[in-house]
Amino acid sequence: MISRTAEQALRALAVLARRGDALTTEAIAMAAGVPAGSLAKIMQALVRAGLTTSQRGPHGGFALTRAPHLISCLDVVLAVDPPPRAPVPDGDALARLILRARQGQEEFYRAISIADLVSRGVPEPHDGQLTGR
Repeated sequence: MISRTAEQALRALAVLARRGDALTTEAIAMAAGVPAGSLAKIMQALVRAGLTTSQRGPHGGFALTRAPHLISCLDVVLAVDPPPRAPVPDGDALARLILRARQGQEEFYRAISIADLVSRGVPEPHDGQLTGR
C-alpha cells in the first residue's frame, strides 16, 4: 500500500499531465480533490525531487519537468514517502519477506508512468482511491 501523501502526489501529477501547463497549488488541489494545505508541502517535495518546477508570478505555478511518460509512479512515491533504509539482518526471515514485498511494490510502481495514469483515467477522489482504503 502507498501512503495518502503518495496518493495525493500521484493525483496532483496526473492533473499537471492532463493540463500540460503551470498550475497554482489551489488549482491543482481543486482538480485533484486534495486539501491545498497538504498539497503545498507535497509540491515542494516534488520540486526537491526534480519532478516539478515552481515559478512565481502571474503565470506561475507548478509544472512537470519532463514528459509524463518519463515519470514513473515509483519516482513520485519515493519523492514524497521514501521507505526506511534499515539493513536486513542475516537469517531474519520476516525482514527478508518484507524486503521482497517492498521490492515487488517498487517494480509495480516503476512500470506505471504518469502518462499511464492519465490514459487509464485516474479515478476522481470520491470514486475510489489508489490505495484501496
